[in-house]
Amino acid sequence: MFKDEYRTTSEADIWSKYCGFLNLSMPEFMEIQTNLLMEEIEFMENSTIGKNLMGRAAPTSVEEFRDIVPMTVYEDYAPFLEEQKEDALAKKPYIWAHTSGASGTFKWVPYTEEFYRCALDNLMAAFILACSRKRGQSTLTEGDKVLFNVAPSPYISGILAAGASRMFNLRPVMTSDEQDSMDFKDKVTKGFELSLRTGVDILVAMTSVLVKLGNDFNKLSQGTRKSKRMLSPMALPRLARAFLRSKLERRDILPRDLWPVKALIGWGTDTSVYREQVYRYWGAYPYEMHACTEAGIMALQSWNKKDLTFIPYSNFFEFIPEEEWLRCKDNLFYQPSTVLLSEVKPGQRYELVITSFHGMPFLRYRLGHLIRITALEDEEAQVSLPQMVFETRADDLIDIAGFTRISEKTISQAIVNAGLTPEDWAIRKE
Repeated sequence: MFKDEYRTTSEADIWSKYCGFLNLSMPEFMEIQTNLLMEEIEFMENSTIGKNLMGRAAPTSVEEFRDIVPMTVYEDYAPFLEEQKEDALAKKPYIWAHTSGASGTFKWVPYTEEFYRCALDNLMAAFILACSRKRGQSTLTEGDKVLFNVAPSPYISGILAAGASRMFNLRPVMTSDEQDSMDFKDKVTKGFELSLRTGVDILVAMTSVLVKLGNDFNKLSQGTRKSKRMLSPMALPRLARAFLRSKLERRDILPRDLWPVKALIGWGTDTSVYREQVYRYWGAYPYEMHACTEAGIMALQSWNKKDLTFIPYSNFFEFIPEEEWLRCKDNLFYQPSTVLLSEVKPGQRYELVITSFHGMPFLRYRLGHLIRITALEDEEAQVSLPQMVFETRADDLIDIAGFTRISEKTISQAIVNAGLTPEDWAIRKE
């Protein structure tokens, strides 16, 4: 699906390259993880950050690495990354990304070229799987039109959207330069107008944005009816078909009437909560991936659009059991024990810890993501690896006297069950 390989590679080879991780057994997954971790240790051992965390004698095994290297958080890297001190890194960055930190300041993350390309590979896997209904087959085709409703560069969503627009055999509804020059509200409106003329095959946005677009659709459509750009010859047939369908079904026009999309790609803790609302508005369930700026794309759903499977090629994964995570909350100096993917248990929650590959700087880095292992395999999709869902940010979990723990997802589900449609919400424990 990349421009220089699409015409020379068979569909089976493309599937194998991008989605082959779903065929791995657990021993094969762990072998890949081990080999890439040892490569990363070699990259890091002579860098300033690597010496600070590993000492002068680099670990020679996975076990030694987990014994010697302490858990880290962003503050351990901030002196080097906030000022973009490239001489402290193992490899020269290809691009710098940032995300918003909890204090309102940016967290800067250097992407090596190898990691950036690996992230694009994983994004391509998401496109292929989002357009799939069974193993080895996808309706994704060259020239499919993609609308990215994402944050601009240098947020990682904007960086990957720009990379996909340049390198994939897909057609962006808006160029990355156009998107980066607009604020989010203007970008949504402009994308809405352009899409009426071009159509959309794949829409990429946070799931909460998909719901917001659906909720606001009547206002958007009413506002654009007055726009001469909306009444172009290319837009009128689409508007007429949508109007007729809504009248026949005796309801208001919905986004699905205008854009019968192949796939919706979304993310966020509330994705499972809003699945049915998204389907009602858009006529398709959201395809979910788990990603963040520091770690790239970590896990994807298979073609059955259920729980997620970890990808072995970007990060080494460790898991802090929930009881160990709770001990950390009581004692800030406590170093929690971890388990590997081959040791997780179904029904248990874990805080996710990553060591990034391909010369990236993060070693045993606590992402602050609390995930739940739902099963040790997906029998329906014949995937022999543990399945996971993203529960919440580990630091956002509200513990009430130790007898119950409420997450953001739990609250979002309660709001939906109550039939409320708030603009936003906040909660605190008293």
